[in-house]
Amino acid sequence: DSTTEIAPPPKAILERARRLGIEPEHRKDLPSSGYYVLRNRECRIIADAGSIGPSYLTAHSHADTLTYEMSVSGVTIVTDTGVFEYQEGDARTHDRSTRAHNTVVVDGTDQAECWSSFRVGRRFPPVDVHRRSTDGLDELTGCFRGYEVLIGDDIRHERTFSVSEQSGVTITDLISGHGEHLIETAVHLHPDVDLAQSNEGLLLSRDGASCVFSSASPYFIEQRPYSPRFGLRLMRPTIVIRVETDLPIEVSYEFRTP
Repeated sequence: DSTTEIAPPPKAILERARRLGIEPEHRKDLPSSGYYVLRNRECRIIADAGSIGPSYLTAHSHADTLTYEMSVSGVTIVTDTGVFEYQEGDARTHDRSTRAHNTVVVDGTDQAECWSSFRVGRRFPPVDVHRRSTDGLDELTGCFRGYEVLIGDDIRHERTFSVSEQSGVTITDLISGHGEHLIETAVHLHPDVDLAQSNEGLLLSRDGASCVFSSASPYFIEQRPYSPRFGLRLMRPTIVIRVETDLPIEVSYEFRTP
């Protein structure tokens, strides 16, 4: 629940820490907050594999378990949706919804019971979160089991982020359980990203940085809202994979740099 240009930039925070006698430490794993950084030479993923917020203060929480952002050559390509306003209404409801984030939605159901402007009912932190790095492959896996309660049918969502120098970035979603369900996963792009079809897949370009998106599953492009700061609503391209099928199902897609 944040927008750009409000919090101090990292450089200012680091400088203040040093003035206070604190020497910052560079880390790729922040398990207390649930954020993890995976990267190769070109791509950087910031993955959210933690609780939606501290249990004693969920007012600013979004239903966004196992979402992520991605940059290529330092240029943001895949983004969060941001926050348009705090007033209760359609925009506030959308911005907090699972559909507004880069993760899996089952049957259009949010991962947490967000309501009003700052209320949250039941919430379900991810489980079995673990990271492994071997032979140039960096992987982060986490499992969301909230749909077992919210929907039933023993539905679980397990996501694995895989990053390597050779194969780029692969995101694999295993949705297990039984019965027929509607599965949707979205990749929300920055509004300045240009899209073009290529022999390898969908070419994503912005400010001199580029990568190719590809998936064995059919996908299409929607226009969805993006709020880089309060009161500003822009439309931006969003890659959507949507399938109604019997479970279990595995959906994956990848980003490769040209």
